Formats: sequence, C-alpha cells, structure tokens
Amino acid sequence: MSWDVCQGMIFDKIVVARERIESDDAYEVIDELSTFAQKAQEIGGLRTDEFRAEILWNSQLTRYCSQVGQNGHYLYVGNSGWKIGNVEACRHALAACRLEALADIYDALAALVDRIGFDPDTWNENYDAVRRDQQRFGPFQALDSRYFDLDEAAILGVRVAWIRALSNLIVVPETEVDAMIASLAAANPMRASRLAELAGERDKAQSQQRAVERSRLATTEGVRHANAVLKTLRRMFKGDPKEVLPGYWDLGDGMAWPLDAPGEQEWSLLILATRGEAALLQRGNVINGPKKMPA
Repeated sequence: MSWDVCQGMIFDKIVVARERIESDDAYEVIDELSTFAQKAQEIGGLRTDEFRAEILWNSQLTRYCSQVGQNGHYLYVGNSGWKIGNVEACRHALAACRLEALADIYDALAALVDRIGFDPDTWNENYDAVRRDQQRFGPFQALDSRYFDLDEAAILGVRVAWIRALSNLIVVPETEVDAMIASLAAANPMRASRLAELAGERDKAQSQQRAVERSRLATTEGVRHANAVLKTLRRMFKGDPKEVLPGYWDLGDGMAWPLDAPGEQEWSLLILATRGEAALLQRGNVINGPKKMPA
C-alpha cells in the first residue's frame, strides 16, 4: 500500500483557521493543529512523518495531559503503550514550550517505566495488582500529585503562545482551509493513490455498518419458513447445512440467512420475497437456485 511508504518531508506548512488560532479558548487553539493533521491526511494524502514534526509533538503532549488528568500516570502508560516515537515527540513538545517542571515529571515517569519490570502493552491488565502494591503504585501517585500541583492555565497559555509563534503557520479564514491544503498537496506524488485507498477503506467500513444496521432477529415463524425453503434447496450432500441461524440480513428486496455450516464455509440462504425465489449460496456464489419458493 502507498501509505506504507514514507516520502520524507512533503508539507512544510501548517494551515490553520484564523477563527480558531485566534480564539480565546486555549483548547480550540491547541486542537487546531490536530485538525490540520486530519485534513492533511484526508485531503492531502500525507502521513504524519511527511509534514511538520510540531504537529505530532503537540498531539502527544495533549494526549499526555489529557490521560494523566483523567486517569493518572500509570494508566497513561498503559493506554498509550509508551511507544518510543510518541514518547520522544512529547519530550520535544515539552522542550519546545520550555515547560521544565512538567518535563521533570515526564523524565521521572520514564525512569519508573524502566523500573516497573513488564511490557507496557500489559500495564492495563496488571493495573489492579500494581494498585494493591503501594511500593510499586505509590511513585505513580506521587507523580500525579506533582502534576496536579502545577498551574494548568499557565501551561495552556504557554502552549498557545508556542503554537501561535510557529514560523510555518499559514493562517486563512476557516472556509479557505481545505482549498489551501489541497493546493499545497499538489506536491505529493502519492496523493491520488492514497486518497483512493482511503476511499476504499471508507466504503468498506460503511458497507459493514450498513450490514450491521440491516441485521434482524427473526421470529419463530420466520425461522420455520426459512428452514422449509432451505429444505427444498439442499443438495443432500454430506456437510450440507441443515438449518438457518436465528437472524437474517434485510436486503430491502429480500433476506439473507446465515446457515449452520461447519468451519468457514460461509453458507447462506437468499430469499427474494418480491420475486418468490430463493437460492443457496456458499461464499457468495450460487450453489443451487434460484428456485421458486414453496408456498
């Protein structure tokens, strides 16, 4: 896939909406960089390592502050997975913003992670055991206390000032952001192929969602009728499915019933009520039918 290939720096600018970057709401200013990252992917077909690193720095610092504020340092490590690239991005943000007190806490956390003795991917499942062990959990609580002793408003103010001072910002009205990103994205030779892949993934996700929305539980009478139809279509070979499962997909002009076939055979019974026909399918291919349904 074209998304697997890093092309190096493609986008040297950060396009932001004037209404948001000049907002009095600190969170709106901070989140505007994340909005750009999303648009750079969806409109520009860019990976996070193909535009300014400050975007990732900002998002990882936001993640740290949000997770610790809600769940504390221990669960921040578990929820984030403590990925090296993200850890370094957060450290870069702390250094760029000159948030020394917060950086000291983060360094102390890194030392704890090294000392705790198990893979960060397993931290959440070990949470209850660690929480009952004050010798191990106490240092995390101490970091939480240090964090909450800091002036949150002051930290937000520093972050906002750093973002607004970035030399590569392009500030335009909100209505012009998408067009500006699209114009600059012309420099991305993989844009078309990547956007096509994104569109395919969206179509697949929407199709799966529609399938979920079409699923229905069946009545006893509905199951009885479907089994009667199935009986007329079975080929009577060994391994043929013998009954429908108690649910179906509503196709608008018909119903698709999953069958009890063993393994991964993916049998289904297609009933086209509007045409009075039915067919037996395996992996989407017609095995028998369509035939007129019994009355």
